[in-house]
Amino acid sequence: MAAVAFFTCFIVFGVSFSFGVFFKPMAAQFGASHAGASTIFAITACLSNLLGIVSGHLADRVGPRRIMMVGAVTMGLGLCATSRIDHLWIAYFTYGVGVGVGVAFTYVPVLAMVAGWFLRRRAAALGVAVSGIGCGTLVCAPLAAATIQQFGWRDAYTLMGSQPPRPSSYAPC
Repeated sequence: MAAVAFFTCFIVFGVSFSFGVFFKPMAAQFGASHAGASTIFAITACLSNLLGIVSGHLADRVGPRRIMMVGAVTMGLGLCATSRIDHLWIAYFTYGVGVGVGVAFTYVPVLAMVAGWFLRRRAAALGVAVSGIGCGTLVCAPLAAATIQQFGWRDAYTLMGSQPPRPSSYAPC
C-alpha cells in the first residue's frame, strides 16, 4: 500500500507541479502577463490545500478509494479541457479547479489509506508515500518539457490527462 501511495503521489504531484514548463508556451500563445499565467497555478495550489478538509471528511464517510477515483477523473478531465482552451482565463477553471480538486481528492485520501494499513511503522510508510511527491516532480517536469517540445503544450496536456494511444512513443507522466 505504501508503494501504491508513492506511485499516486508521484503521478498527481508530478503532473501538477510540471505546470512550470507549460507556463511560457501558454503565456506566449495567449499574450498573457506573468501574473495572469501564474494565477492558474495559484488557484490549483489554493484549492488543493483548502479542499483537503473536504476530501478527508468524505474519505472518512465513504472510503478513500471512491474519493480518489473522483480526484483522478477530475484531474484528467481538467488536463484534457485545458488542452482545448481558447482564452487563458478559462484555464483558471479547467486547470486551476480541475487539477486543484484532483490533487485534493487524491492526496489526503491516499495518506489516510496508508495510515489505516500500517499500525507499526506507520510513519515510515507515510514517508515512503510522500516521497513520491519529490520523485514525481523531479521526473515529470523534464518529461513534460520533452513532450511539449515534440508535440506542443496542448497535446502534452491531452496526453497527461488521458491514456495515450501509443504509450511507447510518448513521454507523459
